[in-house]
Amino acid sequence: VGKAAEMDVESAKVHCDKLPMCEGFTFQMTADGNNKPMIFFKSRASRSGVVASDEWKTYIRFKGSGYCESNSAQQQEQISTEPPRTYTIEILREEPLVAVIPNFASQE
Repeated sequence: VGKAAEMDVESAKVHCDKLPMCEGFTFQMTADGNNKPMIFFKSRASRSGVVASDEWKTYIRFKGSGYCESNSAQQQEQISTEPPRTYTIEILREEPLVAVIPNFASQE
């Protein structure tokens, strides 16, 4: 969404909230204490599959909240209300692999 820019996190939150297609942003933490890292704004963001990192930080704009929040592992556990998903994979052929995952996609 738009171009990456150097700015502080609070400015990035405000900027993301003004962009209709912005779902969050990410940036690499700097060892030199630079409080204006290069911010990369994202048109797609998801809480699933988030891996904790000391080097990168991601903020996700939650629908209805009107602002971006950090998605650190602790906050993710506190705000996540979705139960873990389990899928059954039906292997139709081994080589080349052909598989079906029933109920993987929803209409949402």
